[in-house]
Amino acid sequence: TNQVFASDIAIIDLDEIIKNSTAMANVNKTLENEKASIEKKLKIEEQKLTDEKNSLESTIKTLSQDVAQKKAMEFQQKVLAFQQEVRENETNLQKKYIDSVAEITNTIKEIVSDIKTEKNSKYDFDVVLPASMTIYHNSELDISSEVLSRLNKKLKTVKVLKAK
Repeated sequence: TNQVFASDIAIIDLDEIIKNSTAMANVNKTLENEKASIEKKLKIEEQKLTDEKNSLESTIKTLSQDVAQKKAMEFQQKVLAFQQEVRENETNLQKKYIDSVAEITNTIKEIVSDIKTEKNSKYDFDVVLPASMTIYHNSELDISSEVLSRLNKKLKTVKVLKAK
């Protein structure tokens, strides 16, 4: 039977690599800028709704009941549409974040594979375990710093698609 020895195992701290990568820093910066831009736009729309609400409240008493109800319903539809837009923007930003992390993770997998298949590599492993799954591991088994170094050379930015 084939036995697996500790030297056949490598450890990788995926969360730390992603968090400390140049690509993730750029993703965070891009998404923060986009979020700020969206928030600015939404604040303007919200102010318009507030102004419209105030205007409606001051004139509604002068309108017939039918017209007042119609105006109130129209305003409510605008509020609902605004709330939907806010939710869609949040979902869109979350999706971009998730897609970006997935791209970084895929690149990390490619790098780990490259390290494994290199001739004369100082690393010899058949299994890679996430650091989060180990209770204890010898630091010599940890290839995280090597992977991070290569990741920062290979993938400096991730293309974060612009919002619709």
